[in-house]
Amino acid sequence: MIEIRKFHYKNWDDVVIIIAGQTTYLNPPLVWIPEESVVVQPVGQEGKDAETMSIFPEKNFGETSYLSIGIFTVPIARSFL
Repeated sequence: MIEIRKFHYKNWDDVVIIIAGQTTYLNPPLVWIPEESVVVQPVGQEGKDAETMSIFPEKNFGETSYLSIGIFTVPIARSFL
């Protein structure tokens, strides 16, 4: 089994037979997956979200209207739903 992963493209995997002494060529389809925006809204007391930052360890930023996702080096930020 061979699996190919590329950012913003659908993963591709298949069983490929490889024979010693022969060259095997692959031509997997590249299927673009566009970015997608998702709006998450808690309902009253049933749901809460928060963001934390390493430079403000005592604050949870629960009043902000966004959550940070991805990799941050300084400060370290994490979001929780």
